[in-house]
Amino acid sequence: MTGHARALNAVPENKAIDGERVDRGFGVAKVPEDGYLSELYEQISSLCNARVADRELRVEDEAPEAMPIFWISKWVDYSDKYGIGYQLCDNSVGVLFNDSSKLVLDEAGNELTYIEKNETENYYGIESYPDTLAKKVTLLKYFRAYMNEHLIKAGAHVVKKDGDDLARLPVLRY
Repeated sequence: MTGHARALNAVPENKAIDGERVDRGFGVAKVPEDGYLSELYEQISSLCNARVADRELRVEDEAPEAMPIFWISKWVDYSDKYGIGYQLCDNSVGVLFNDSSKLVLDEAGNELTYIEKNETENYYGIESYPDTLAKKVTLLKYFRAYMNEHLIKAGAHVVKKDGDDLARLPVLRY
């Protein structure tokens, strides 16, 4: 940094000690007495008098195509020990484990998708998974039971649309 440091109690360059502005030859815009209220009034009046389009305006956040197919409706943060459990709006459940692996159980509770640390996907039935996944499946079931018993579902009033069930079940990443 070049130059010298100024003490905290020093006077700013363009102000005198008594609070009056010091003219250093720079142009200073003059503020109208009403503080631009007359300009603001003119702008608002012209907007109010403008013709609104004859077509009906859509609220974009309520447009059907803006509605997500999936969203997280419940979650449990147990990342200090195991990971983060979540439930999607369709009642499928997943866990992001601390070891960077992921496990997802479909809505019906029959199909497991296990995503390894290297992003390799493996598919199993709820009754036929390898012994190495036993602890993770048990944790997933625990998270699911806890969320179903103790948490309120976010977006429970939203009605599913035709074709929503055709979408691939998402897996969260962090």
